[in-house]
Amino acid sequence: MSIIARVTVRIISPKLIGNTLTVPKSGVVPVSRLSSSLTADKQDVFKEPEPLSTDTVNDFEAKRNKSRLRKNHYKMLHGQMHVDLENPFFPYEKTVIFRRKLIAKHGLETGINLGMAWPTREELSDHIEYEKVAHPFTIQEMVEKKRKLREEERNRIMERQKEINFKMGKLASWMKELRDKNQKKEDTARAAQEKKDALIEEVRQHFGYVVNMKDPKFQEMIVQKEKEAKKAEKELKKKVRTERNAVKAIAMADKIAENESKPE
Repeated sequence: MSIIARVTVRIISPKLIGNTLTVPKSGVVPVSRLSSSLTADKQDVFKEPEPLSTDTVNDFEAKRNKSRLRKNHYKMLHGQMHVDLENPFFPYEKTVIFRRKLIAKHGLETGINLGMAWPTREELSDHIEYEKVAHPFTIQEMVEKKRKLREEERNRIMERQKEINFKMGKLASWMKELRDKNQKKEDTARAAQEKKDALIEEVRQHFGYVVNMKDPKFQEMIVQKEKEAKKAEKELKKKVRTERNAVKAIAMADKIAENESKPE
């Protein structure tokens, strides 16, 4: 028993009008006829389009360009060759340097002989002369010079490190000396202040009552007492020096007597 599909036709495609597919009044179409007609229709729909011509592509690209840039600027923006070498617009476009730049950027697309990128004999000679003047040392000499500089820098750092280590070792003793020096200054200042206070108190005791330190009599007595103190200090130093010299003389006499008493 053959299978018959009941198809309700609502929309008729324009591509089916010219085919042999006909729908009977009953609205029943055999599956075999329907599938063959649809297959033929698919072949027509998915047929590969013909390639567009170059002029058509250029027309499309021109219509798509909404940047309002000039033609050379548009090409420059998209990394294309933007110079017409046969009809250069600017004088510098004729120069060798500019065309070498074009060769470096666009290569064979420029249509320029690539031999132009190589320097001429005169340019090569000038470049060699410049290199001799600007860089007179060979690579081996430069490497040796750099090695010596690094060695000197390393030695300088080592010497500096030794100096730092030596000073760090002496830091404790230096700090002790500084503390002793400051303590000595403080002791000297304290002793001078105590001496001055004692002198003032002695002058006050001399008058027997409290005297203003700005009183001329008080000032005169202070000066007199200071002179007496200096004189007494001087005599004390003289006495100490005399005693020291006497001790040295006695020691020297004992040494001479001892040497004389030794048998020859």
